[in-house]
Amino acid sequence: MQSAQNRNRHHPIERLKTLRNRSVWQIATASFLCIASVTLLNIGNAYAGSYAGYVSTAEFVDASYAKTVNNTDPKNVSTQKGRINRAQSNADGAIHGLGYVFGYRIPLGSGGFFLSGELDLILVHENRVYGDIEEKGTSEGPNQLGESWSEDWTFERDDNYGFTLKLGGNPGPLKAWKANVYTLAGVRYASARLVTYYHGCFKPEPCAVGEYDSGRASEDFNSAGWTGGVGVEKKLTHHMWLEVEGRYNSYTTEKWITPFHGLGVEVASESVNQTATLRFNVVYR
Repeated sequence: MQSAQNRNRHHPIERLKTLRNRSVWQIATASFLCIASVTLLNIGNAYAGSYAGYVSTAEFVDASYAKTVNNTDPKNVSTQKGRINRAQSNADGAIHGLGYVFGYRIPLGSGGFFLSGELDLILVHENRVYGDIEEKGTSEGPNQLGESWSEDWTFERDDNYGFTLKLGGNPGPLKAWKANVYTLAGVRYASARLVTYYHGCFKPEPCAVGEYDSGRASEDFNSAGWTGGVGVEKKLTHHMWLEVEGRYNSYTTEKWITPFHGLGVEVASESVNQTATLRFNVVYR
């Protein structure tokens, strides 16, 4: 069961194919201009320790959606009075993005070790995973008031940015190979959206055929999280390096409550997501 607020009437999820999409060519063009400016301005000057470049990511998203329909209010008028119905489901899928990175590197002693701090911005493309949640309740008819209704839902990851510290070096033969390994840790900030598509009964008495209500509801998040991982980088030319990283990102749990005061029903919802990211950076320093 979902809020009547922020509800847009739509057909079921399989017909909703007009959500926001980004042009890969626009992002690729912006990335090329960024790299060109780095080269012309010589931002990658080695003695300054600063660098910039672009990023390509393949991100594997694990998202969950849970809701608890509470009918314990004395004023509850639903078919589930006195009951608490809870349901949860998970969804996973892959998204990808392109972006930019800007950083500064400091050498640590003479042993080839270093500490870097960097900012990055990722523009996400193909940004949804799809899920469905089963109905929980005891009524003879499906989707009655007070039950946790079955729903289709999407989790949409939007553009995100972060700050990362990297600590690494080139022990053993890596120095001769002009390569470094490093560990990384940082914080990320990401916007996201959970969209649900429901079909249920808003009447106190059980609905008959033709009396059910369908619609769409969405909740927007601005989540903070942390990231950790490892990486390896290889020098390709005098100023250009290729970095390959594996990252794990965990974001805060988002919670919200939708009250139906006149019906004595309260719906508590939450969404959790984590991602595992394979990331390729081409940087100039």
